[in-house]
Amino acid sequence: MNTIVEFFPGLREMENFHPLLVHFPIALLTCFLLLDFVGFITNRRVFVNAASWMLFLGTLGALATVTTGLDAALSVAHPDNVHEFLEKHRNYGFNVAGLALILSFWRLANRARFSRLGHAVHLLTAVLLVFNLFRGADLGGLMVYRYGVAVKAAQIKHSGHSHESVAGEFAEWWHHLIYGYHHHEHPH
Repeated sequence: MNTIVEFFPGLREMENFHPLLVHFPIALLTCFLLLDFVGFITNRRVFVNAASWMLFLGTLGALATVTTGLDAALSVAHPDNVHEFLEKHRNYGFNVAGLALILSFWRLANRARFSRLGHAVHLLTAVLLVFNLFRGADLGGLMVYRYGVAVKAAQIKHSGHSHESVAGEFAEWWHHLIYGYHHHEHPH
């Protein structure tokens, strides 16, 4: 374990593993919806089967994320004005995990073979799941990026060094890449 922490020094600074896990259900469940939609439109099993795997893995990720999120809610200090966001974020997480479990069991029970109507209802439920997923993720981002929840450096002022020169160099490189290496004057 010590070697892992040395190789990943960011882990040493984390108060919990919730931030490490949140990206998995976001990516997997979004891909599930997209693949299942393509499978519904094209009526091709390959997309429906791939969607099933995304759903099953995304459900496991959602359960792990909710579990670590509950631990984070109890262990991470947060200002009073963030508590309402934290509760809404938690509720969206519960909705995602619950809907993912329902869709997974429904899919397993039917072996992912639905009537057109059943598949349409399954897809609409998946849209509701992904809506809850995005709302919860948005609130999580709001808590971190606006209020600095669980971010130790949020209390530290910027050191004063500038990245403007790097940004300027990149912009100049990009300009040369797009427009070529002509040495004509252009306004900055």
